[in-house]
Amino acid sequence: MQGGSNMKKWRIVLMIGLLISAVTPVMAANSMKYDLTDYFGVTRNEVVSYLTKNKSRFLGTPYGADKAHEDPVPGKKGHMQCTGFIWYVLYNMPVKKHHARNEIPDGVSANKVGWVSWANKNNIRYYDFKTKKDMLNSGILEKGDIIWSFVDGGVTTKNGSHHVGFFWGDSPHDDKYWHSSNRQDKTSKGNLIEGIVTGNRISKIEPKKKTVKLWRVYKWKTVKKYRFTLLKSATTEGVNTSGDLSGAIFSIHNDSPSGKEVGRLVTDKEGKALSPELEEGIYYIKEETPPKNYQIMDNPIKVNLNAENIICKSVDRPSLGQVKLVKHNHAKPLPHVIFSLRADEDFVKYKKGDKIEQLETDEKGEAISSKLGLGKYYVVEEKTVEGHVLDQKEYHFTLSKDNEVYTLNNGQPIINRNVVISKTDITTGKEVKGAHLTIFEDTNKNGVLDQNERNIVDEWESDGSEHLAKGLKTDHSYILSEVLKKDDSFINGAPEGYVKSEDVAFSIDSHSDVIINGKVKAKVEMKDNVYRVYKKDMADQEVEGAHLCVFEDRNQNKKCDQGEEVDEWISDNKAHPIKGLEENHEYILTETMAPEGYQIANSMSFKVKNDKVEKTIIMHDDYLYTDLIVEKVDEEGKVLNDKSGVFGLYKDKKCIMKKHLENGQVKFDHLLFGTYIIKEEEAPKGYELNRKEEIVHINNDTRGDGTITLTVMNRKHYEVKKENKEVKLSKKTVETGDSTSIIAIVLMMVISLAIIFTIGFRH
Repeated sequence: MQGGSNMKKWRIVLMIGLLISAVTPVMAANSMKYDLTDYFGVTRNEVVSYLTKNKSRFLGTPYGADKAHEDPVPGKKGHMQCTGFIWYVLYNMPVKKHHARNEIPDGVSANKVGWVSWANKNNIRYYDFKTKKDMLNSGILEKGDIIWSFVDGGVTTKNGSHHVGFFWGDSPHDDKYWHSSNRQDKTSKGNLIEGIVTGNRISKIEPKKKTVKLWRVYKWKTVKKYRFTLLKSATTEGVNTSGDLSGAIFSIHNDSPSGKEVGRLVTDKEGKALSPELEEGIYYIKEETPPKNYQIMDNPIKVNLNAENIICKSVDRPSLGQVKLVKHNHAKPLPHVIFSLRADEDFVKYKKGDKIEQLETDEKGEAISSKLGLGKYYVVEEKTVEGHVLDQKEYHFTLSKDNEVYTLNNGQPIINRNVVISKTDITTGKEVKGAHLTIFEDTNKNGVLDQNERNIVDEWESDGSEHLAKGLKTDHSYILSEVLKKDDSFINGAPEGYVKSEDVAFSIDSHSDVIINGKVKAKVEMKDNVYRVYKKDMADQEVEGAHLCVFEDRNQNKKCDQGEEVDEWISDNKAHPIKGLEENHEYILTETMAPEGYQIANSMSFKVKNDKVEKTIIMHDDYLYTDLIVEKVDEEGKVLNDKSGVFGLYKDKKCIMKKHLENGQVKFDHLLFGTYIIKEEEAPKGYELNRKEEIVHINNDTRGDGTITLTVMNRKHYEVKKENKEVKLSKKTVETGDSTSIIAIVLMMVISLAIIFTIGFRH
């Protein structure tokens, strides 16, 4: 700004517009029809943007009156009063109407009648309110509006207490004000939000003096901006058109098709494009480049942009072509071959892989399609004539020109043959009966039957002869599995006594050859293995009656839990072929109950390998041993420690062993289950021989903790002496257990009594 007079003039004009006489609240001066935007050429958005961008420059600038020949200076070392702040913002903004700069009121004159005169002269609209509350309740305030507060004398008087600033609320009722002020009373200090008390600050809306006669608001125009959406589509001529509508380029022109270009649009695959933000108005859209394989739209589209979510539609016509198929068996045409014509990319009506139409060759071996939109396609044989293999190869082609007829020579003679499946016994090599077999399509082509691969191609039960597989196609992969479908699941399909074989992955090439592990095979062969279990004792003799279980220890607790059992049986004198096994699985063989007289054997872990070699598992049961102790006591139950006694152990009428007394007992140890007889062969010295035979049964009920104790009693031996016609009995050690000694004693007593009686009678 040059010269103090100019600066003063501009500041005065800025102040004048807010000094018009007061009117009723929320009442616009009817004679005024322009807003600040009409005069300066800038919008509210631009004012707010400028202030926000320079916020740190203004806030904190000390309050100070502008001196002659000096402009307001923002910053901590500068100075700026309220009108100087307004003037500086308006003067330094990139305004579109530069002539307005020289008329911006500033300085002391603005606090007189300068701004009011300027506003009236330029017919600038304003809104007057008696109170701040009325102004905030009116709902007309928008961020960036200029608010004047006039004190005593009103708008026509010069007064240093008139005040001006920008409304800075985020809503019409938000009490927030950006201004420069030197008011520093307690109320003003409490109103402070940002900045400094005596300088440029953001605070609650406040005047310089507490008493305000009139509040006046000058407003900016809020220019509305919108976006519109372009939707590109295509006509439905022909059987099919390309669905890729990306890459169409449109130009946007202001006011007319030949007007200034203000932007461009590029469509995506679905034909959509979103415009940039544009001011409200009339625009024209012209297609500069159509999507690939489409013709350009001739006429521009008119858009009246006056709201959000406006949609413009553009329609293009596709180019069309055809495909001709020729099917030969060598040089001879092959009629009645059916092909499927499919999309090789996404189109309007069809997605990639969708069938568009069916073609059948005529007597010349030819077929021609309907008119198609340009794009990518492929044909595949669906049905061939008898005696020919079904060719599953996809023949891809592209229609790239309008009215093109693309000729595809398709078909080499392929002799169809069946695929043989053989199910044999690993030992005999003969075909196995009763195997449930299923062929699945290996869609993942990884040689593994994944959880989601349950597309059954063929299933059967082997009958002892080779099987001709059904439903196989060239260039496909399959898995042969020994499973049987039951309800919604698959169970082990191996015959009883056979191991379920590992799945066999194979494929059929374009020549109908069987390929396994990269090599051509004459047939698909699956061999069934057998795992046999022998139950023997320690003498390697077959043991009957053992309860055995094979389980897959999924709970990893080494126990045969419910649901883990694979096979259970009771041993006989033959080898048992385990049922339910699968190759490459680990199992545990356990004995749940041993036969009588045997100990339960330790469990055995084993893994079923796919080496196709018959396996034998032998589980030995050790014997249950029992100790038999014979205790020797006299008539009073006293243990006889004499070592002269001998006992014999008999089984099956044969003496197994004899043993002498030791410490009052005889111990026969490590006896097997059975029936034994204990005989006293020699009585202890001075005792009668106990001739009774003791029978001992050793079994699960009698063995207890492994020891059986038998007590045998002996009686002492007595002799009869005759002395002086009297019979006297003298006690003598006798062998216990002899019944003849007792009879002899009684007889001698009877004879003695008879002699005594006879002698007495004679006397």
